[in-house]
Amino acid sequence: MNERPLQYKRILVTRAKEQATEFSMLIEERGGTAIEVPLLSFQATNKSEEIHQIMKYIHTYTWIIFTSTNGVKFFFSLLEKEKINATSILSQLRVAVVGKKTEAALREIGFEADIVPKYFVAEGLFEELKRFIQKGERVLFPKGNLARDILPSQLNALGISVTELTVYENRQNVAVKDKLIRLIKQQELDVLTFTSTSAVNYFMDIVSEAQLVPLLKNFKIACIGPIATATANSHGLSVNIIASPYTIEGLVEAISMYYLKEEAK
Repeated sequence: MNERPLQYKRILVTRAKEQATEFSMLIEERGGTAIEVPLLSFQATNKSEEIHQIMKYIHTYTWIIFTSTNGVKFFFSLLEKEKINATSILSQLRVAVVGKKTEAALREIGFEADIVPKYFVAEGLFEELKRFIQKGERVLFPKGNLARDILPSQLNALGISVTELTVYENRQNVAVKDKLIRLIKQQELDVLTFTSTSAVNYFMDIVSEAQLVPLLKNFKIACIGPIATATANSHGLSVNIIASPYTIEGLVEAISMYYLKEEAK
């Protein structure tokens, strides 16, 4: 088998700068060229009073749910800022995470998850949670400002109290706009990759404003999972490649298999 199936392929990486390195390395290990255009950046929320009030009563929660590595990172930063002992708090709570990457981020700072779903999306996590969580229990959900509301809504329908705590904000990285427009105009890419709904939305904002949407048919489009895929489809994009599992490793493997099959034709 060709160990460098992505040779000569130029692949757009739209992840935030701090998340792009691993993805780019995986692409380059397969022979591809990663073109990083970080469409988003992340920063801690400034809603300090709201956070302070919730943190005062953190001991009253039964569960804490993380659906992103950023949720883990920014939540534990808040604990430190509020001078709350993370070990003491986490020992009293059950912890659920959306997938392996979030689990790894939690483990990196010394904690283990009680629940990791088979399918790494909010819907998969809900299916696991409803087997264990009890009516009347209280859930803390640290999240980004653009997080989907599917999980809180589904838990609320079961009579579970969910407190949504915005610990970080997704911001559009306007600095990359001109670079992205040039790459699309000059057809300097083979594959466009998306690992989040917000990245798809901002990408489409840019190309639509620049009137470049007709050119997108000239690229292969790869998404990390069904949610990003559905968002791309809602913008009229045809997704050629979907990761399985829904991880960056799964995405690079799916892109590689796509080109191996093309080569075999």
